[in-house]
Amino acid sequence: MTDRPAVLITGAGRRYDIVSAFAEQTTTIACDLNPLAPAQYAAQLRAQVPPNDDPAFVATLERLCAEHGVGAIVPLIDPDIEILAAARQERGLPAFVPDPDVGGDQGLLQALPGALVAGVEGSGGELTRERAAALRERVPKPREEAPPLVVALRRAPLAPQQLAPAPRHRR
Repeated sequence: MTDRPAVLITGAGRRYDIVSAFAEQTTTIACDLNPLAPAQYAAQLRAQVPPNDDPAFVATLERLCAEHGVGAIVPLIDPDIEILAAARQERGLPAFVPDPDVGGDQGLLQALPGALVAGVEGSGGELTRERAAALRERVPKPREEAPPLVVALRRAPLAPQQLAPAPRHRR
């Protein structure tokens, strides 16, 4: 599809918007425990991986990286972040996760996928406090003057069995 390195996304689940944004830019491999996870269908490739507490989890990701030329692994669920950070330090896995000194910054963790999609240069690697600050600046901010969300409730039509009179019991 492109000469850019592939991106592997773990915990794709229902994050169709994020997976499809990556898939527009480069070859994307979506991984999830659930073979029916909707976001997997936005990617060019799907892979089922073992649970993140399984010792084969990291080995499976390494195999997928080697097989498809993955340049960055992007976790979309919190439990994967620590596991991938350790795998990056110990085994050189190209995980796009924060260094331990950045850990716990939930605003940053939520901004990472958007920053990658926005085209951050050299995205597969070290994430220091300085780089984290630069990423926060590049992530689009929500408009403050956005109108409030209005929810209109309507009564659902009654099902046919609700319209029929209940049978009366004779004594």
